[in-house]
Amino acid sequence: MAHALTTKRAISASLKRLRKSVPLARISVREIVEGCGVNRQTFYIRGVADELASGPEAPEEDKVFICDFYAFAFVGIAVRWIKSGMGEPPGEITRKLAGVVEGSLRRALGRRAKPGPERLLGSKAGSAARRGGER
Repeated sequence: MAHALTTKRAISASLKRLRKSVPLARISVREIVEGCGVNRQTFYIRGVADELASGPEAPEEDKVFICDFYAFAFVGIAVRWIKSGMGEPPGEITRKLAGVVEGSLRRALGRRAKPGPERLLGSKAGSAARRGGER
C-alpha cells in the first residue's frame, strides 16, 4: 500500500508542476506520466488494483471491469469539475473522492477473488472457523 501512496504523490506532483505553465484542460495523461516516470496503466488505477489484490486473486476480466469502473468514475468527476469552471478547489474534490472510494477497491477485488479455503467452507462455517469454532 505504501507503493500506491508514493505513486499517487508522484502523479499529483507531476500534475501540479504542469499546472504552473499549462492550462488544466490542455494537460494530457502522457505529459503527466512522463513527468513522474510511471506508465499510463498505472495512471488509470490498474497498478493500484494489482497491488491491493492480496490472497486469492480476482479473475483478470473482473480486474479490468473494476479498474474501468473507477477510471470512468474519476474521469467523469474531473470532466464535470472542468465544465463547471473549476471553482471548487482540487483538494476538496480529492477529499470527496477519497471519502467515497476509500477501501472500496480492495473490497471489490476481494469479492471477485477466486475462492480460498474459508470461502469453500461456506459463510457460516467460514465465520465459525475464523472465530475458533461453533459456540
